[in-house]
Amino acid sequence: MNTTIRTVLPLLVLFGATAACAPAPGTNRPVRERTLTLPGGEMTIGYRGDEAIVRRVVGAAPDAVESALSEAYRQVGFGTDPKASGRGRIATPFLRVKGDLYDGEPNSRYLDCGMTTPGRPAVDAQSDLRFRLLGQVAAADTGGTRLDVWIEGEARPAATTEAAIPCWGTGVLENRVIGRVILTLRAGAGGRD
Repeated sequence: MNTTIRTVLPLLVLFGATAACAPAPGTNRPVRERTLTLPGGEMTIGYRGDEAIVRRVVGAAPDAVESALSEAYRQVGFGTDPKASGRGRIATPFLRVKGDLYDGEPNSRYLDCGMTTPGRPAVDAQSDLRFRLLGQVAAADTGGTRLDVWIEGEARPAATTEAAIPCWGTGVLENRVIGRVILTLRAGAGGRD
């Protein structure tokens, strides 16, 4: 092995290893912090100030996707809220969660409400959580229908009058809903997408 390769190769390996550990583009946004006063002391929560939208273009008409989205919400255990829905937007009612959203799975699998100072997901430390799923359906420029799904929520520690902490989806529940939309469309099309 010549000296150039012996010198450059370890640097490339080191660069590749550190690049793999770097945050994904856009995730190094400033983190907001908020300190909550609780009966047993204080808790500091760090969170981003943005929502995560999961987008997919589906090869079906907007009306069919809208109908399939309502069915997908029902399949994952939610209904739709007619007052918050309309003109291509479909929302579930706000769901209040005490304990785990789905048995045996931490809420942090589905919701991101920031991290507590010890590094624990804040959503798993909260006792009062409410959220809803929102979906937007629109004709895509490339044909088919653009489907956006996101979560809007908030968490509040027990026994406090502090303002709620904003929560976003992690993409897991949103992708599950989109998967159900696609399966519903395929079933309605005789197995075709």
